[in-house]
Amino acid sequence: MKQRSILLFAATALLISGCTAKTPEPSQETTPVVLEAPPRAVVEPSASELLGQKLKKEMAYEDLRKTVLADGWLPLVTPECKENIGGEAKICDQQPEVESCSGDGHCNMLFAHGDGYTKLKVGIYDGLVKFFEFSALPLDNAAIACPSQDFEVFLKHFASEKAVKDAFTAPLIKVEELVDDEQKGYGYRTVYQPRSNYKDFDLQAKEDGFHVLDGNDEADPIASKIDIQPEGKNQYFIKFQYGMSEGNSYKFKKFKDCWYLTEDPEAPSP
Repeated sequence: MKQRSILLFAATALLISGCTAKTPEPSQETTPVVLEAPPRAVVEPSASELLGQKLKKEMAYEDLRKTVLADGWLPLVTPECKENIGGEAKICDQQPEVESCSGDGHCNMLFAHGDGYTKLKVGIYDGLVKFFEFSALPLDNAAIACPSQDFEVFLKHFASEKAVKDAFTAPLIKVEELVDDEQKGYGYRTVYQPRSNYKDFDLQAKEDGFHVLDGNDEADPIASKIDIQPEGKNQYFIKFQYGMSEGNSYKFKKFKDCWYLTEDPEAPSP
C-alpha cells in the first residue's frame, strides 16, 4: 500500500506540473497600441482677419489705402457722398471710397470685399487713421425661394420677375466704371456699388427671348441673342450685343442654394 501511494503522488505531481502556465519569452511580449487624436480641421482666415493684421491706428491713410487695395478690397461708393459733404465735393469723384467729411476735416471711407461681402469703414483726420471696423453684409433671400438650380431657367425668372431680381442681387455689385478725369481724360476703375444704387441690369425675359431695356426701361421690340458661358462650377458670364459692343455683360455666382448677380464687369465706351 505504501508503495502504491508513493507512485500515485508522483503521478499527480507530474500532471500538475504539466498544466502550469509558462512565463512568455521576452520576444513574445506585445507592443502597446497608442491611439492618435484625429487631425484638426484647418480653418482658413477670412479676408477681414488677414487685412486686420496689417492695419493700425495712426498709420498714414495713404499707406492704409495701398494695403487695402493690394489685398483685393475695392472702394465702396456712397451714392449720397456729395450730399453728405456739400458744395462741389470733388473728393467724391477723386476718391470713390469717401462716405462723408465734416467741416473740421474728419472723413469716413468705405471699402468692401466680395469674400462673404464684408465692409471696411475707416475714420481719418489730418491724413491719419483714427479707427477702422469691419462688418458683414449677409445674403438675405428668406422670403423668396430659388426659382431653379438650372441657371438658364433661373435667368429667365430673374429677368422677368422683380421680386426674384431684388432677392438674388448680391448686397454689393462689383462694377467697372468709366471715369472722365479733367486732367487725364477718360479712364476706368473698379468699385463696389450697393444693391440699392445699382440700376444697370438691362435685360427683360419674354416668351420669345431676352429684350434689352433702354434708358427709360422700355424693352426693345426685337429679342437679342444672349451668350451664356460657364466659368468654373458655380459662376456664369452672360454677354449680349446691342449697339455698342462694350458694357453689355454680367456675372452670376452661386452662394448657398441659389444664383446671385455679383458683377457688371465691362464699362461702356466713352
